[in-house]
Amino acid sequence: MATSKNPNHLGLISFLEKLDPQSKLVFLSLGFASVGLVLFIIWNIFVRLTTPQLTLAGGDPEGESYIISEAIQKVVEKNSNINIKLVATIM
Repeated sequence: MATSKNPNHLGLISFLEKLDPQSKLVFLSLGFASVGLVLFIIWNIFVRLTTPQLTLAGGDPEGESYIISEAIQKVVEKNSNINIKLVATIM
């Protein structure tokens, strides 16, 4: 049995044209919500995969606070995916 394809039955536009205004609004709202959800998921994946950058002011390079800051930097970078930039601050 051969079936003929009627172009009026194909396509989203022709489908939407046959609906009442309330159903059109529901379909469009669901479409926008779906696109928003996909974008939200992609953004969350992107944020989780990027490495956070922190800047730590460590004080005088010859002082205790700088030495402690270096130790904190090494431990945090070793045990997590956080990158710490240590900056010496001299007053």
